[in-house]
Parts: sequence; C-alpha cells; structure tokens
Amino acid sequence: MGNSLFFFTRRGYEEANRNLPATGSRMRDAMKAFLSAACILMLAGCIGSGPGKTLHEAASSLERKDSAAFLAKLDAGRYAAAYMDNLTQGNPALKALDSTVGKLFGVGVADMLNSLARVEEQLVDDFRTRVATGELVNECSRAASTDCPWVPASLRGAKIKELGPDAAVAHVTVPGNIATWIAMSKTGEEWKIVGLSPREDFAARYAKNPPIPPARPATPAKPERPTSI
Repeated sequence: MGNSLFFFTRRGYEEANRNLPATGSRMRDAMKAFLSAACILMLAGCIGSGPGKTLHEAASSLERKDSAAFLAKLDAGRYAAAYMDNLTQGNPALKALDSTVGKLFGVGVADMLNSLARVEEQLVDDFRTRVATGELVNECSRAASTDCPWVPASLRGAKIKELGPDAAVAHVTVPGNIATWIAMSKTGEEWKIVGLSPREDFAARYAKNPPIPPARPATPAKPERPTSI
C-alpha cells in the first residue's frame, strides 16, 4: 500500500513536472495574445477618435488618390488664411516662396494677399489635381521644404500634441528628414487640418485661433474737383 501510494504520488509529481512547461507555454501564449489585443484596442482607441484619426484617413485618401476624401479632412478657408499668414511673418525662407507661388498660381504674394477667396480656390484646385494624379505624394516624398508633409507613412507616424479639447499640432517628418507642424482643430465632432508651419508656435496659434487675413489696402479717395463759382 505504501509502495502504491509512493508510486502514484511520484508519478503524479512527474506528470505535473512534464505538463508544467506546456502549461506555462500556454499561459505565456495566452498572455501575449491578451497583451497584443489590449495594445490593438488602445491604439484603435487613440486612432479611432481625435486628431490621429484625421491624419490616418488623410494618409489613406492619398494612397487611394482620392482627392475628395483628402479635401474633406481640410478646412480650406482656415488653411488658406494660415498659408497667407505664413507668407507675411517676416520669415525669409517663407517669403522666398513668392517665386514658387508665382509659378504655381500665376500671381505674386502681394496679389494673393488681396483675395483670400482666390487663395482658397487655388489651393483647393491644386490639391484636387495633385492628389488625384499622385503628384503630391511623389513631390513630398522627396521634398526639400517644410510645406510638403503629405506622405502617407509620415502622416501615420506623426507625433501629436493636444493643446486642449479642440486644438492640436502634429509634428511630421518626411523621408528627406524635413519636418513641419500641422495645425488641427476640432469642429463639431470632427478634427480638421487647418494650417502648416515650420514653427510649432505658429501651428499652435493656427490650431487655437484662425488667423485674420490682412485687410486689403483701401483705395485712396480721389481728390474732389473744385467747383466753379
């Protein structure tokens, strides 16, 4: 009886020892699966709401060459106002864009400042054409300036800094190691891209407060003609 008891006890111990690695392995696999699922859920939660969702959707629209979906992520009016504001801040690098603007739009910066509506229209037309052809992504992938962050992988990898419940900035670096800041603002339940700047403080200002376009210079009043007596 004692031998039988010893046999079964020892056998049970050996069986337990043999099963322990398998049990431990199953537990480790289960834990890995749980942690992976948790990470995925946490990531989905972050991307599924907030400014990250807008950037991810913008990246997908660029890959699909869907200009309508891309423009839906943009507040074109505020973006145009921020674009004009950048050109008037005394930054030599930004003012050097005058020649680029002239080539792109056929007008100079001074002319553009007189018509926010025209700037917005031209920017929208430019985005619509270059997103649909893939030219925008190709150009930004080899960009050497800070005004071209539109690379899908770069948008997905952006580092987002929330400035409050309705404002955020995203630091984006394109393949050429050129970095810029995207200003984002929440309108209703949706986040929109509202501006760009190589400077975080400018982007933060665009995200929080829409820039006021410079007023068009008033036309000088014509001198009154003297009346004869």
